[in-house]
Amino acid sequence: MNIKSVVLGEITKQVEASIPELQKGLEALVIDKIQSKEFEKEWATALNKKLNLPFLNEEQEQELFETMIDKGTDIVAGIMSKLLKGK
Repeated sequence: MNIKSVVLGEITKQVEASIPELQKGLEALVIDKIQSKEFEKEWATALNKKLNLPFLNEEQEQELFETMIDKGTDIVAGIMSKLLKGK
């Protein structure tokens, strides 16, 4: 067995051992971003600029969109979590 094989074998073991922690970190990063208030507000504001709902003023529309987006991001976060875990 040569040194190159030994080194590559050890590197491969270390990388494979770190994959579960990397997946958990990636999942947390994605879920945290999706469910962040800043992201939800930005998304709701974009919708509010594109849509005009009759009988509601801009502030009421914004509040409605933020509530809808908050509920939607909960659903998306659940789906993303399953996808990232490979389920």
